[in-house]
Amino acid sequence: MLQATQMTQEVTIKDLESEKSRANERLSQLEEERAFLQSKTQSLDEEQKQQILELEKKVNEAKKTQQEYYEMELKNLQNRLEGEVAQLNEAHSKTLEELAWKHHVAIEAVHSNAIRDKKKLQVVSTNS
Repeated sequence: MLQATQMTQEVTIKDLESEKSRANERLSQLEEERAFLQSKTQSLDEEQKQQILELEKKVNEAKKTQQEYYEMELKNLQNRLEGEVAQLNEAHSKTLEELAWKHHVAIEAVHSNAIRDKKKLQVVSTNS
């Protein structure tokens, strides 16, 4: 009987050792899987960081391009405005010159008429 109990205990010990070995193998597999998943998570985190950096770079480039475009447009508008102002100033100067000339001609005409009228009056007063 003692021998049967001892044999039963040995079988139980072997079963427990076998179960312990399987549990250790399963634990080892789970640890490998955890390490793999952790590595994959870190890799994905790095990939996301790189994607974010790339997107930020593209956004900054787009902002810079847009700002350069607006600055160029503003400069073009300023140049156009300066050209139009120069044309208006030139037209204004020509108009003033024409008016001055017409005024001068009108004054000369009035002066000539005054001299002619004065001579007529002198002739009339001499004849009277």
